Amino acid sequence: LYFVSLFGSSVGVLWLAPADGWVLGASGAIFGLMAAYFVILRSIGQNTSQVLGLIAVNLMFGFFVAGVSWQAHVGGLVTGGAIALVYSGTRNPSQTQARWISVSAIVAVLGFLTAFRTGMLGL
Repeated sequence: LYFVSLFGSSVGVLWLAPADGWVLGASGAIFGLMAAYFVILRSIGQNTSQVLGLIAVNLMFGFFVAGVSWQAHVGGLVTGGAIALVYSGTRNPSQTQARWISVSAIVAVLGFLTAFRTGMLGL
């Protein structure tokens, strides 16, 4: 979850940030973990208001503080949330194969988006 969210945060920067900029850090992956925690709490019927507040406050830093990449935060948030949706929907041990296929599909989509944006597909 952490490393795929890190990949998703990189894809977020690739698609949403100016091409001449650069970013450094793992905060996008942390946003993926926060999104996953939010989705899992929701899936088991728990109160998510504190986690939602934590995500909102931290997400605002990227929009209002110079030098913080909101693009990475959004990419990690979306990716972590997507993976958590897969995991919360495939909790049964008999769904292990579906879980692996779904997470692999998320990684494949991130890879495709990267290849497409960088021109590696030749399209």
